Order: sequence, then C-alpha cells, then structure tokens
Amino acid sequence: MALDNIGHLILPVAQALWGPPRPGGTKTETRFGEGRTINQIKGIWYDHSDDKGGGVIALVERETGRKGREAVQWLVENGFLDPSEVEDRPNGQRPPQKQRPQQQPPKANGAASEEGERVLIKAWDYVDEEGNVLYQTLRYQWRLPDGSWRLGGDGKPAKTYMQRRKARPGEESRDGWVYNLKDVRIVPYRLPELIETVANGYTVFYVEGEKAADALWEAGIPATTSPMGAGKWWDELTPHFRGADVVILPDNDPQATKRDGTPRFHEDGRPVIPGLDHARAVAEHIMPVARRVRALMLPGLPPKGDAFDWLEAGGTAEQLYDLVEEKARDAADPAAFRAALPFKSQFGAKWLHEARAGKPRRDWLIKDLILAGSFGIIYGPPGCGKSFLTSDMLLTMAASDQPEWFGYKGRRFGVVYVVAEGADDFEIRLHAWLADKGIDPEQVIPFVYLPTSIDLRSSDAPAKALAAEINQISEMMQEKCGVRVGAVCIDTVARSLTGGNENDSAVMSSFVANCNLIQRETGAAVIGVHHGGKEGGRGPRGHEALHGAADFEIEVTGATPETPNLWTVRKLKAGPAGATHRFRLRQTRVGEDEDGDPITSCIVIPQDGAAQVAKKEEPKGWKVNPTEREFLVVLAEVIERRGIAPPADLNLPPNVLLVVSRTDVREAFWQKYAASEDGDAERIETRLRQRWSRAVRSLLRFKIIAAKEPWIWFTGKEVRDFRLRGVVTEPEPIATHVEPAEYDPDDHDFTGGL
Repeated sequence: MALDNIGHLILPVAQALWGPPRPGGTKTETRFGEGRTINQIKGIWYDHSDDKGGGVIALVERETGRKGREAVQWLVENGFLDPSEVEDRPNGQRPPQKQRPQQQPPKANGAASEEGERVLIKAWDYVDEEGNVLYQTLRYQWRLPDGSWRLGGDGKPAKTYMQRRKARPGEESRDGWVYNLKDVRIVPYRLPELIETVANGYTVFYVEGEKAADALWEAGIPATTSPMGAGKWWDELTPHFRGADVVILPDNDPQATKRDGTPRFHEDGRPVIPGLDHARAVAEHIMPVARRVRALMLPGLPPKGDAFDWLEAGGTAEQLYDLVEEKARDAADPAAFRAALPFKSQFGAKWLHEARAGKPRRDWLIKDLILAGSFGIIYGPPGCGKSFLTSDMLLTMAASDQPEWFGYKGRRFGVVYVVAEGADDFEIRLHAWLADKGIDPEQVIPFVYLPTSIDLRSSDAPAKALAAEINQISEMMQEKCGVRVGAVCIDTVARSLTGGNENDSAVMSSFVANCNLIQRETGAAVIGVHHGGKEGGRGPRGHEALHGAADFEIEVTGATPETPNLWTVRKLKAGPAGATHRFRLRQTRVGEDEDGDPITSCIVIPQDGAAQVAKKEEPKGWKVNPTEREFLVVLAEVIERRGIAPPADLNLPPNVLLVVSRTDVREAFWQKYAASEDGDAERIETRLRQRWSRAVRSLLRFKIIAAKEPWIWFTGKEVRDFRLRGVVTEPEPIATHVEPAEYDPDDHDFTGGL
C-alpha cells in the first residue's frame, strides 16, 4: 500500500500521540515533550533523544506498534483518513492524485487554554513585481487569562511563525487562505523595492526577519529577507539578487544546543550557530549572480539581537554605512569573510589577556560558603538537625533583601526544595520558621517546595522534567519577587536513589550526573542533604564519587546536654575549609491537633553570635600528588569491598580496623587504569609498574600506608581532601609535602618492599 500527500496530518497526529506542544519552537518546527519536534512544512517528525524520524506513517508505527496496513487503519479509525483514500492497490503503484485537505488556520481568538490563547500579532506580505500578495508570514503570541503574554525562556513574549497563501479558485478554504507554501512562487521580502534598489546600484542589506527589514526601511536603508528565517533558502530566490551589491547582517545567535544542554556541532567540527551559518549559506547562494556580497556583524548586539535591536539602541543610517566601509568583509575573500563573522570557540576558548582584562571575582550565593551554580552536600547522622539547618539557611536567603546567616553575607535568591521524605513535618517546620521570624503569612517569598521523591538514579528523564519545572518556577519567581531560582535542594539523597546501593559507583555517578544536568539546565546550585558515614569526619555516606564531585561539603553533628550542635565546612573548592559553627535546636509550639495536644517543631538558634564571622582554617592533612592519589583511591575501594580485621600476628595499633591483600590491590589498580593507557600491552605494563612503584614507595615513606607481606593498610595519618577507609584517623601536625624520588629505571622493586 502506498499513501501520498498526508504530510499535512503530521501536526494533528503528533498531538494525538504525544499530547499538546510545549512552549517555544521556531519558525519551522513545533516542539513536543523531551526532544521531539515536527516540521509542518515538510510533514515530518524527529526524536532527538534516539536520532529517529520520518513521516506520518512512521510516527504511527513507532508510537502504536501497528505496522504497514495496520498503521494506516489506525489513521482511519481515528478520523485522520477517509476509508476511500486507502483502497487496496498493488504495492508500489502510485495512487490517483486527490485534492489535498488543507491545514486549518489557527484560531486568532480561540478558547483560552492553560498555555494561553493564540493571537495573531502581525502579518507580513510577500508580493510580486506588481505588488500582488503571493503569501504572508504570520507571527502569533499567547495571551494568558490575566491578559499578559506568555513568556519564553528569554523573558520575552513567546512567539511562533507560520506562512499562508491565497486560496486558488475552487480550492477548499475556510477564510480564503491556505496555511502552507505548497506550489506558491517564493520571492524575497519587499520585492518591488529590491528591484528598484538593485537597478539604481544601491547597496541592499539582507537580514533575518521581516521586522528587522522594516525597521531598516524606516531608517532609510534598503533591506530584504526571505521567509522562514535561518536555515531556509529556495533556489528561486537567487536570481532576484543578480547584479546586486549585498551586505548581510547576521543575528547574534549563541551556539545551538541539544536537549541535554550539550553544544551542537557540524560534521566538520564547526559549532552550529544559526545566525552565522545562515549568513554563510545566503552568501554562497547569491555570490554567483550578485555584483558583490559582504558581511557585517553589528557591534554591541545583545544575545540573539539583530538589526532591529541595533537601531533601537540608537544606531543610524550614517553609522551603518560607515561600519560597512570600515568593517564589512567581501565574501569573495574566504579568509576576510570568516573574519567578519566572529570566531566562536567550540570549547569556550579565552585568550589570556581576556582573563586579565576584568577584575577577578567569584559569584557567591552565600559568600565564602556556596557559589552560584555549584554542587554540594550537607551531611550528618540521623537526628543531628541537618535538614533544619539547611532549610533555615535557604529560607533566610529567600526571605531577606540583604540576608546574613551565621555571619555569612549572601544575596537574595529563589529556592526550590525537594522534600523527598517527611513532607508533613516539613510544612510544620515552615510554620514555625515564619512565626519565629515574624513574617507576614501573606508575604510572597521565592521559596517553593516539592513534596515528592525524585528518581535521580534510573535515567535522566526525571531530572530533565524537574529542571523544566524549575525553570518555569524561576520565571514566576522573577515576575512575583524579582529574583530567579538560585538553589535547588534534594532532601534526602538516599530517597532520590530509588533503592540503589549508594556504595555502588554506577549508582552514585548517575545521581551526580543528574544533579549536574539540573545545574546546567537551570543555572542553580544543587544541594543534597545526606547521611554521614558511620564515623565522624568521614564525609558523606556512600561511594567516593559523591565526595569527589562536591564543590563544598558541610558536616553537621548532634548536640549533647553539655555541647550544642555543630556544623563544619569540611570541603570548599573555592576557598579554605575548616570553619566551625555552633547552634541549638529550640523546640517551639506551632499549634494543636484535634485532641488538643501541642504540635511542635524546631528553630535553629546560632550559638556563635549573630555578627561573628566564621574563622577559616587552612586545609589539614598531607598533600599528595596525582599519582599517589591514584593509588589511594584504589586502596580505599578495595578495603571497602574486601577489607578484613587485622590478623593478630600483625600487632597493629587499635586505630587500624581493616587490612587488605597486596595482590587484590594490585589487580584492582591494573583493572582501573589499564584501559586509560595507550600503546601495546608491554608499554602499558611498564607505565603502570612505574606509577605503582612511585606511589607505594612515597606513601610508605610518609607513613600514610604501611605494609607487611601480604597485607597493606592505612595508618591513620590524615590526607588532604581524602577519606581513608578502615582506620580511625588520628590527626597529626601538618608538614610540607616532599615529592617522592624520581623512578630509577635500575630499581626493579616495583612494590616498594611489599
């Protein structure tokens, strides 16, 4: 069976299978869900998550599981096709051509939905040489029930574009228009003016978008464009530029990204930058016929800015022509033309002088504690008050214009708090905090909590959904409170692992990757509330991957009748760690239950003094080099998996709890690092032996490890930013690290005496 001319069904079929489109989109594509798009002009779909796409039938087959004739029957059953259109015919035989049903025009004043009412804002006429309308480009926006415009991710009104042409005699149409450009003559915008400009030998400016072209004409500057914006060109446009002197003004677009936030590149490695790519494509098409083709990037354009924005900022016709003479570059000279279109690094390259040009700064949310967009863990044993402390910190930042917390100055920012457990108790905690601070219950504070558990282990889909919702919340916070979301809290980490083993490398790495995704998509810092290890000072519980990924770590310990609760900055990549602060949890009455019994919660009461600035200490412990740390990581992992109590004949100090076989450590070392080495097996073996030898000899020399055949263990000497396994750490005085002796090729004792 063969079906033709059903591409016009792609939108209603996609809506039936995928649900309503999501906000955003472009002039040519409509977006659905996670990375799915359709092109109504071409009648095709594409799923960016698995690199699949096709036409209407392929979409039905993919989403319903019905193949071939059954997929067509699905279209009939659901009212998309008339049964008469799908009569049996020999395979490969082209069906008789029938009148194609036309797209229905969007309702300019349709019923309002949650996404708003779509409203026609502007129609731009594309006319022939005589001024007769051939087709139009339409701009739509969405009006919300309160009368405001729905906003896009850039804070501007969300918009979409489509095209329509005049219906021909006898052609089915509801309002005299057909909402596609099928079989229509494609011409440049403002064709009569373009013809006159070229005939008189004047320079014509090519821009992306009718709005920019009109703005240039209003300023007395001849300009044109083509329908559907960047990435679209018809060969029939080219002859209209014969003999023309053309200057292309690209939009200042950023590098395009995939749905996961990673940058997009062409097959040759160039970054995908829509505005610049379109400028190059237009130049290539019209150079064979034009008298001259140049490009000029207007100075001072904002991100996604264009000629309209340049004029709005005060640009004039005189200034534009001066810029053309000074900075426009001829497309006939490839090197010069590339110079006119600014270099955009694939990897964010910066020259040294650019780094030195500005004043060094750090973007702190809470100065000397939490950087914007960072990732950190607040951990401690059950009942230590870590959740109370974390919520107190974030509430303080959200509720005050000039917040200060335990002597740390911060800036106001919005918070999204994921309450993965104890949602009812959390709400009581909020009541207590607001009452204690005397805050009006009606005051809108940029603090939103999500009483649900989020799976941040199994896949990245929940993280993407969470990030999308956070961005929506951020827009609402900006509108209501003047700030965006600056921090996202996951309380607790364990409840976000959906039963996974937190000591498993893959489980914890997946959690960290999803937190990084949320950071990347929202720009917010991500804070996890987690349990501590069995022994104090050991860092957060679970696999080392969590500790390694954290930009900061705060350890919380519980109180005793004699001593208050304690929180300590155990790790801070952006500054010195070691600051220690004391607090108490004061019980406070919030209300009564139905039996008249009191409902209580706790309030964090600092014990340092409100104005006391935290004392900072230099990092403690021995500083090891990368090769030594490489060995320590493997040793710690093997001790955790296969460590045993020390045999009695070793007579080890009581602080040594576990020892491990040298053979096990060596095998794990080779397994972990051999795959990262290049070369033949012999070369890899030699390099690994060298690294093993250097690390073991040095660590033995500095008494960080000890050994007696066949065992190895940690001694308890503290190592900077590293958690030892199987030993109770006894802090020792800090000494300056001495680099181990260089490997002697004549020394074949690769085990350091083991």
